[in-house]
This record gives sequence, C-alpha cells and structure tokens, in this order.
Amino acid sequence: MTLKNTLNEAIKLLELNREIILINIIKSSGSSPRTSDAMMIAYFDENNNKKTLSTIGGGILEFKVLNDAFTLLEKKSNDKKNYSLTNEESGGVGMLCGGNVEIDFKYINKNNKEIIEKLIEEENKKNSNVYIFGAGHVSLDLVDILNKLSFNC
Repeated sequence: MTLKNTLNEAIKLLELNREIILINIIKSSGSSPRTSDAMMIAYFDENNNKKTLSTIGGGILEFKVLNDAFTLLEKKSNDKKNYSLTNEESGGVGMLCGGNVEIDFKYINKNNKEIIEKLIEEENKKNSNVYIFGAGHVSLDLVDILNKLSFNC
C-alpha cells in the first residue's frame, strides 16, 4: 500500500468516526527494515478488534510499535519513541538489523482530520509527473502501475 493510499484510508476511517493512531518512521539510522517513508495506521473496528493498515517493516519492531500504538489509542495521546534494532541482550527489540528508528505516534479523530489532509497535500507535492504518449493496452497497464506507485499520470 502506498503512502497516499494509507492516508486516504485514514480519512475513510475518520469519516466512519473511528479514532486512529498514525504511526510514522520519522528518522532511521544504520540498518532498518524501512526508512522515513514508512507509515501505518492502528485502530479499533466496530467490534473493538485491533486492526492495522500498511506496515513499517514487520517483525518484532512492528509488534512492539503496535503494542505501544494501541496503548496510546486507548489513552487518546501522542508520543515519540526510539527503538534500537539490536538483539535484546544489547538493550534492543531483538532484531539483528543493528540500526535505530524513531517513531512518531499521532492520535487522530474526526475533529482533527486536517492533519491527514495536510499530509496528503504534502504527499501530492512530492509525486513526479509522468507523461505517457499513446492509448494502447500497454499504456493503460502502465498508468495503472504508475498510479499505484503514486505517480501523477
């Protein structure tokens, strides 16, 4: 799922009156599964089940981040945390990557969905334009793939 798609899904959840935690890698150093382009969402569905959208890299890091995210969602609060991607014996989360990531947790409800709209606006500014000449079946498939990668066609 692209960043733009994740943000659009966040708006849909907010319109359904869901509260969400927007999870974003804001800084990474050394070896890590994803960089600062990674974002995911944690929320409770209508049956109060824990749900997520997208990924920040998976594994034990994502497991620990989601535990923190759902705690923050219940408290309706924001936070920033650093996670060391070293093995547990060295004080890390149990990964062998060896890097570090800083995660931003933003609590968002329908009253402050302008945060998401601003992020989408910023994301739209980043996208590159691609000009495709021709309207054949290859061009149509190419446009579909490029749109999924957040290019403006």
